[in-house]
Amino acid sequence: MDIYPSRITGEAIFQKDNAPIHNSAYIPELAPQEQIFHETYPEDTLDFSVIGDWGAKSREQSLVANALEIYANRFDSKFIVNVGDSFYKDGNYTYDGVSNENDEKFQKVWKDVYNGTLGKIPWYSVAGNHDWYNNVTAEVDYSLHKDARFFLPSLFYVRQTTFGPDKTKIAWIHIDTNTLFYDYSKMKAKFPEVYAIMTDMGWGTEEGKEKIFKWIEAQLALSQDAKWIFVVGHHPLIGGCANNGVMTRLPPIFDNYHVDAYFSGHEHSLAYQAPNNTYHFADFLSGAGSKLEGICVPNDFGLIKPGFVHISISDKDDKLDFQYVDVSDETINGGTVVYHGTLKPRSQKKEKTSKRAKPKTSKKSKPKKV
Repeated sequence: MDIYPSRITGEAIFQKDNAPIHNSAYIPELAPQEQIFHETYPEDTLDFSVIGDWGAKSREQSLVANALEIYANRFDSKFIVNVGDSFYKDGNYTYDGVSNENDEKFQKVWKDVYNGTLGKIPWYSVAGNHDWYNNVTAEVDYSLHKDARFFLPSLFYVRQTTFGPDKTKIAWIHIDTNTLFYDYSKMKAKFPEVYAIMTDMGWGTEEGKEKIFKWIEAQLALSQDAKWIFVVGHHPLIGGCANNGVMTRLPPIFDNYHVDAYFSGHEHSLAYQAPNNTYHFADFLSGAGSKLEGICVPNDFGLIKPGFVHISISDKDDKLDFQYVDVSDETINGGTVVYHGTLKPRSQKKEKTSKRAKPKTSKKSKPKKV
């Protein structure tokens, strides 16, 4: 299997009339992609892990990397979902993000730490705020010109995964929530680089944000034939963490288009919000890849410990099993499963009035060694 997804040219999803108001320094590679990236796997089970906020060289980063490698080998993980903040300012580096596509951080913070199987499979990525604080364009350029395994062809892009004998289809909408989470008017003094790109791309204005929401809705509308629909972004929607910028507009959109799950990070912890009577999608937060602080409340599960989320989707049984893995105890090889559950795909996606059967999701489980 080719680890690099192929491009499938589809209907244009960001037309020329969506060009930014300020376009003197418009950066085309940052704009929403006009291709769908497609990958196919023959196996009847699709396994992958979700990790975020991993870009600080620390004890926690090493613990998570070691456990991720064990899981990747044990379950034959096909890829990593990277929810952002890939490169931090820390004791080793005096700057956030990367400076250019040749920055040594790509080697020392990513490749040297996540090797073995993790160094062979794709990392499907979105940008976090710390990726923006220096040169977010460099991360896209690195993906396009240096190593496509660090998969970030744009700040907004769409993937389709097909796997198993029944050809189960998953639609992935990868979005840049930095454009929706922060108050643009306050960026100029504190984050001039972010302000400049937001201005040049036209994303700082109300009109610009509306175009982003329209793009998200258009991709979700085109994905209704998928068995599973997932959205990946950096900033969380669990509890009070959703109350920033215009992020609160996302859950109703996700619900309207039958999104099954949202994956995020940003808070340096692990958390989960099950589908409920208000919103019917599962919310996975995996931001404990290298730093520990903060948690979104209320939640159905929350833990400030280093770790990640492992996902297994069955082609035959139409179910998604998930495990939250705590790696804080160095004596336990591969970490401890501290919370787990099962989801079923939302049915009848084409009928927006349909209701989803309540999934079976476990309460906090007793820790078990794996």
